[in-house]
Amino acid sequence: MELRARQYLGRVDRAFEQGGLAISFTHYPARQRQRLHCHENPTYFLLLSGAYIDVSPKLGAVAPQPFELLFHPPGADHEGVAGPDGRMGWNLEPTEEWLTKNEVSASDLGDYRVDHSELRAVEFMRAARDQFDRPDDFWVEFLLPAASNAVETRPWMRKLTQRLAETNDWTLSNLARDLGVHPVHLARVFRARFGLSVSEFLGIRRVLAATALTSARGSMGLAAQEAGFSDQSHFGRAFKQVLGISPRAWLRQVSGKNAECFNCSSSRSFLPQE
Repeated sequence: MELRARQYLGRVDRAFEQGGLAISFTHYPARQRQRLHCHENPTYFLLLSGAYIDVSPKLGAVAPQPFELLFHPPGADHEGVAGPDGRMGWNLEPTEEWLTKNEVSASDLGDYRVDHSELRAVEFMRAARDQFDRPDDFWVEFLLPAASNAVETRPWMRKLTQRLAETNDWTLSNLARDLGVHPVHLARVFRARFGLSVSEFLGIRRVLAATALTSARGSMGLAAQEAGFSDQSHFGRAFKQVLGISPRAWLRQVSGKNAECFNCSSSRSFLPQE
């Protein structure tokens, strides 16, 4: 089954058009198994909250985490199964005309994969804050495969990647001790790898975690606490420092609603609506 442009198996709650780049907020029900399908155009999915497994008979299987970017090449058969809470996030679909206009070929976009980058996630959230008003060169860079880095081949860097995926409860000193490297050396390599200091990285990671948990839990206060913030005010300050806007204002702009309730029982309060 081939899905035509801007056609998805989930429910599209809000859609934007950026000169041939289609961006839509899509919700997929809990435990729904999608039938095998492919997309006419290259298609990306940035998970906001929930969990799912994406399976391609020829390309393998992946289980993206919140704020990871899944890429499907055009014509790549796949199916997905959402977790017990469903999943929600953003589909991005560049048309052939958009790619041609920006001198990007299908091969430039790479293979079926999941890209993870805290900086990329923050850039996307800032774009969402501004109703996706970004020039084409921003989106070209966003959609191309994340650059690899040679330092990842070091054994302790592979351990670092695993440690970062496990928890946000760490500091530069205890991380260096766990990895068996000097804190100064770790700080230098960390910035070269991620483009951020350890403290900046941790702050962004916690903001992203709390944002995803808010959508899943339906409570800003509970989500902020689970993500490691002392209280909702602490989260609000950190969120504004990272994104330049308050959580309440960001949710209003993304959803098109007033987003006044942060402690209601349903995550539906935070879903974008037409």
